[in-house]
Order: sequence, then structure tokens, then C-alpha cells
Amino acid sequence: MSQLDEAIAVTTKFWRAIRTGLSWVTELQAHMEAEKLSFGGRLLCPFLRPHFITRRQYDSLVKTARR
Repeated sequence: MSQLDEAIAVTTKFWRAIRTGLSWVTELQAHMEAEKLSFGGRLLCPFLRPHFITRRQYDSLVKTARR
């Protein structure tokens, strides 16, 4: 199992374990706002599940952004 596959499996297991109640979502948003993790009034990552990318994808993004 690759590191990416392992990270996805752990994240999926985590989200399945916390499906009970959503009060933690409001708490998470408040914490993110308190830590100034927003830009223009919008949270930097409004998604609850991260989007994993490979090192190759990351390097490609960096290369493109530098242009």
C-alpha cells in the first residue's frame, strides 16, 4: 500500500467514525476563523475531506505556478 493509499484509508476511516452529530463542524469553522485561516472572508479550505495529490502532481503545480 502506497503512502497515498494509506492516507486515504486513514482519512476515510476517520470520517466514518465521526458521522454522529455535526456540532464539531461549527467548532472547527470557529477555530479556523480564530486562527485567521481565511482569505476575503472565506475559509481557506472549505472542504472537510482533503484532496491528496502525489509528489509528481505537486511538482507540476509548483512548476506551473512559477511560470
